[in-house]
Amino acid sequence: MKTKNRQFLAMSAVVALTLSIVVTSCKKDKDDSPKPLSATIDGTTYDFSGVTAVAANGGIHIEGDLTKDSSYFIVSVPDTLKVNTAYDFDDVDIAFSDNKRNAMFMDFAYNAHGTLKLTNFDKSGKKIAGTFSGVLYSWSNAKDSTVITNGQFNATYISQ
Repeated sequence: MKTKNRQFLAMSAVVALTLSIVVTSCKKDKDDSPKPLSATIDGTTYDFSGVTAVAANGGIHIEGDLTKDSSYFIVSVPDTLKVNTAYDFDDVDIAFSDNKRNAMFMDFAYNAHGTLKLTNFDKSGKKIAGTFSGVLYSWSNAKDSTVITNGQFNATYISQ
């Protein structure tokens, strides 16, 4: 399963680059209730802006950034997940780039663990929502971790 996740993460990185380009050219919608992507990370609540969601290559990729310091968060899920089922981080991809700490935290690094649950997945309406929490580790330092609680996403996605 880890090999598939690494392949999925590699594809997620390509989609993330595409999303980054789209994010810089999209106008942000003022309606922020419910938040499109938010999480409490190490006790600090983050509401990510410029959130985009794209369906591509068998997955849905949701990305948001922090304008103040260029940190970003990515949630990537296979489009085969079922609503109201808890999935381990082995089944999805979660990444947080913390530019303040100059670190990239990822679901497949070291002893990362957590769960994600879809609360809505409307393929015809292209809407996806869910919750997540867990512990991510820096891909370059096994002793550097970040705790995520109250993670949630609620986005409308486009197909590529």
